[in-house]
Amino acid sequence: MFELDPHAGTLTLVYQSAIDNPALDMPDSMVIALRTGDLFLCEDNGANNHIRGLTEDGLIFGLAEARRTRPSSAGCASMATETRCT
Repeated sequence: MFELDPHAGTLTLVYQSAIDNPALDMPDSMVIALRTGDLFLCEDNGANNHIRGLTEDGLIFGLAEARRTRPSSAGCASMATETRCT
């Protein structure tokens, strides 16, 4: 995961999953929590999919697991809670 700062003209590596034991498995949707700055990553690997959180400090944590064999879109957006989806 990278952070782009167009004003400073920088691209910063925020998180890189380990090659031998990756913490992420094909994440393809993201939700940003504006109050905390956490990024929620939704996996879509066809097996045991997880929603994982990534803090501004680069720490990753598990939030939920969905055991599905079909792809789904787990991302959401809510104006009431200031959460945005990509």
